[in-house]
Amino acid sequence: MVAEKNMVRSTINARINVIRQAFRWGVENELVPPDVSHVLDAVRKLKAGRTAAKDNDDVPPVADEVVEKARPFLPPTVDDMVQVQRFIGGRPQDVCNMRAGDIERQGDVWTYRPYRHKTKHRDKKRSLAVGPRAQEILLPYIVRKIDDEFIFSPMDTMKQFRAIQRENRKSKVQPSQYDRSKAEPKRKPREKYDTHSYRRAIHRACDKAGIERWSPNQLRHAAGTTTAAHFTLEAAKEFLGHASIKTTEQYYVAPLPELAAEVARKIG
Repeated sequence: MVAEKNMVRSTINARINVIRQAFRWGVENELVPPDVSHVLDAVRKLKAGRTAAKDNDDVPPVADEVVEKARPFLPPTVDDMVQVQRFIGGRPQDVCNMRAGDIERQGDVWTYRPYRHKTKHRDKKRSLAVGPRAQEILLPYIVRKIDDEFIFSPMDTMKQFRAIQRENRKSKVQPSQYDRSKAEPKRKPREKYDTHSYRRAIHRACDKAGIERWSPNQLRHAAGTTTAAHFTLEAAKEFLGHASIKTTEQYYVAPLPELAAEVARKIG
């Protein structure tokens, strides 16, 4: 995997886990001797700095001013997705999978419980706090959706695009020609965004804005860094929904040299 495929360390460790799981399944179904699984469990993961396998670069937070440069070039629906993700500190899939019925709208802070999430297979529950700014964006979507409909849909984006086209049309047309969309198009818009289409829409906007591409995961890292800077690391852990504070500290909170400089000015 290292020499021939040039894989990064995290990918190799993930594939090793898949191999272990396959053999555990074999043991469970009496297809593999139990001692084989025990031997595989003894194989350690590759550790940072102790292997020739390279590591992925850390995902940096995206600055708010960079996001603002891309926003004018985003489709309105994707723009709302970006803002909601930044406000709730969610993962890209949390925003893509958001449904009206998954949001409890009691109190001044709503609770969003994704029906699908990264750690569901481990029987872990997940909830995200939805504050006033995210609520303001979400409410117009929620009131026109039924509970099991996805809030952010490429179909809505297509309707918005067609409406803009009609508004910008210079020539006058007959009422029957007002809507020129095909009744049975070969390729219909999907009912929801996935993480790939969401990321591609952002990358296209970045290209149009003439800035370096950033990805949805960086919005979550930005939320974690901002929360830790203004509150505490424990607050960032709870806001992001991590089981361990080590995960928050290691992956989701970027160094803040300007904060260290401010402390140095006051006490150094």
